[in-house]
Amino acid sequence: MARLAQAPASITALAESLPFTRQATTKHLRSLLDAGLVLVRKKGREQVFELTPDALSDAEAWIAGLEKEWARRLVALKAAVENAP
Repeated sequence: MARLAQAPASITALAESLPFTRQATTKHLRSLLDAGLVLVRKKGREQVFELTPDALSDAEAWIAGLEKEWARRLVALKAAVENAP
């Protein structure tokens, strides 16, 4: 995803810059595509992948909500432990 944040890229270009096979890169991109985090378009014979900013914003908002909830729970746990007999 860091590579796609720089610019859209083909599977071949992505696989060359990653420490795993083209097949593994394709499988990973398919998962990102299924999750709606990237989109694909045809450019000649190649498929070019790019990030989907709206989906990433949704994921970021969801994670931020989780962080707030866990911070609240940890504060409550700390208070309970400190006030325990």
